[in-house]
Amino acid sequence: MAYQITPITAGEFGMVRDDIKYRGGSPQITGYVPSYIYLLQQGKDQYLVDTSFIDPAFCARQMQLEVIRNKPLPQVLEHHGVIPDMVRGIFFTHLHWDHAGNISQFPNAVLYCQKREYEAALDPDAYPPQFLTEFREALPRLILLEGDQEPVPGIRVHLCKGHTPGSQMIETDTVQGPALIPGDVVMTMKNITRNIPVGLAVNPEDAAKALGYINSRAYSAVYPSHEYYKPEVTPCHY
Repeated sequence: MAYQITPITAGEFGMVRDDIKYRGGSPQITGYVPSYIYLLQQGKDQYLVDTSFIDPAFCARQMQLEVIRNKPLPQVLEHHGVIPDMVRGIFFTHLHWDHAGNISQFPNAVLYCQKREYEAALDPDAYPPQFLTEFREALPRLILLEGDQEPVPGIRVHLCKGHTPGSQMIETDTVQGPALIPGDVVMTMKNITRNIPVGLAVNPEDAAKALGYINSRAYSAVYPSHEYYKPEVTPCHY
């Protein structure tokens, strides 16, 4: 079963230091990064990977960053053909503030995340609870995954850990071949092409293993979490 992947730019934020994106990176080099929602569509079936951040002004105050969304999220979704009530499921690479917001906009979606990630998110010091209010309200819709599996035909998850205790990568079949949405274990293609693990990692060894996993497989495309690229073009083929 082949899905079409559409990366949807849901905003951006900064300044983000290079030592967050790259192990050994310079904290003096900073810049903005995009925030994506990934639409996986096969016929009328719509699934999402990650859901970006909630109200930009609120996030900016809490995170002491500039957080930008030029259009209301419903308009952004509509532009890309997302019908929120029809979204069947949401796969979370992890539960950080810029990946797991806006859940209430998809009232019928089943939520998928790793059990390890959910348990880690119970720690208010590591995962500020003000960003996960909607997630907790949606717990009846939550399916906790344990390790690698295929919860939906053609959509597979791989527990990689590294960036967070329960980070997972999402693999899906496309007409070009298998593709990967790796979450924050790959923030830009530089992580892969130069074999540099991300700097922000609770387990650096697992973050490095994630790169080895990616490079050992024949993906038609990889979609880094914070790489600027045009939504209609995937510049991540390799």
